[in-house]
Amino acid sequence: MDTNVYEGWVGKGKVEVTISRGKVVWEHDRLMIEQGSGKYISMPPFGYLFDGIDKIDSTYLSSLKAPVYREVNQIP
Repeated sequence: MDTNVYEGWVGKGKVEVTISRGKVVWEHDRLMIEQGSGKYISMPPFGYLFDGIDKIDSTYLSSLKAPVYREVNQIP
């Protein structure tokens, strides 16, 4: 289960430190891990986060109602 104390909050910022399993793994713009220290988690590609993005994009783009001009390159 994924939990986050900031769920639903809106904010701006920059990640300065990332802690994984009690160890600092990112700090001062440097990745500080040992090879092999990660854990592979099998997940389907483009999970639920991407469901419906194409529909949302096409709806947004069609709402712009802007003409599309394309240059035709003529080869002499």
